[in-house]
Amino acid sequence: MPRTVFASFRTEAEAERALSLVASEATLLDSAVLGDDVAGKLTLDSLQLSREERSACEAQLKRGGFLMIAQAATDEAAQTVLQVLHSSGSDNAPLVIAEAGRAPAVAATQEVAREARVSIVDEEIRIGKREVVRGGAAVHSRVTQAPVQERVELLEEELSVGQRPVNRRLSDDEVSRSGLLQDRVIQFAAMREEAVVSKEPFVREEVVVTKNVTQRTEEIRDTVRRTEVETERLASGEEAQGAR
Repeated sequence: MPRTVFASFRTEAEAERALSLVASEATLLDSAVLGDDVAGKLTLDSLQLSREERSACEAQLKRGGFLMIAQAATDEAAQTVLQVLHSSGSDNAPLVIAEAGRAPAVAATQEVAREARVSIVDEEIRIGKREVVRGGAAVHSRVTQAPVQERVELLEEELSVGQRPVNRRLSDDEVSRSGLLQDRVIQFAAMREEAVVSKEPFVREEVVVTKNVTQRTEEIRDTVRRTEVETERLASGEEAQGAR
């Protein structure tokens, strides 16, 4: 059955540190660190707390400080939370432990003090890969102009006007049919050729950039940290006096 542990701390940093230790040792359904302000009240509203649990939290917040709330899924997980809090070295012991749906009661700190846990931590090295730019090539393309010169043959017409003797008689039929005795205008056009320039682009050659991929092996050297624990049996007060 879910159980909820409340712990009060003087500063927010202490509460956050305690929650981090608890979360690393026990599986929590929900958790929060809050103070007696608007943000803390909104966070309290978002938690799945019973009426008794919420009342205990509000009463504790009114005393000042910061409240850490850890909701554990089982009794065993709740005891783990208590053990972590008591063995963390903080002067702020857990104040209240409550089972969901029941009134909160004072935590049984005597049972917790019988056991302390020291985590032995080993670092594991993980080597990944990332791509970095080690070089490259830039191809710049620019447009230049070069003069060209070509010869082309062009035709040109010229008109010349002159007279020559004919001395031929015309019949009345030719005069009426040709209209030679009427006013008229006869036009002639003189033509010439002009050069017309057009340009057409074409691909002369290409610049090709290729990339070859090779594989290399690199040996990584680093250090990892680990926790080493030494135990020492301490003599009781009577044994210490007898040794003197």
